[in-house]
Amino acid sequence: MTKRKNRSYTDEFRREAVALITEQGYSVSKAAASLGVTDKLLYNWKAKFEAEKSGSVLSPDERAELIRLRKENQVAFETIKQLTSDYPVTRLCSSLNVSRSAYYAWLKRPPKRITQEQLHLYVERR
Repeated sequence: MTKRKNRSYTDEFRREAVALITEQGYSVSKAAASLGVTDKLLYNWKAKFEAEKSGSVLSPDERAELIRLRKENQVAFETIKQLTSDYPVTRLCSSLNVSRSAYYAWLKRPPKRITQEQLHLYVERR
């Protein structure tokens, strides 16, 4: 029994493979056979690109932007929490361009649980 190798494909290859179906009229099975990939894999690529095109799924750039914004908000919320004894929450939220409701929702949110392994990796990085 031989071990199967996982191959990786570039986004350009995936887009061109999907274009065979959507633009050139190939059937999924014919396109998959000509490219040396499985039908299921090609169906998955097609579904992913259609979801991105419709806007129901975030693109990699959008996802990176969302992560960046969440980190910025986290810093702002922690700053507000530290300064609430000296300044009103309303003024702090206004100064840091975050809504009061978002800040209070953040306060109520339970802390994120992390595994022992994640904690170990966090300690190693410091």
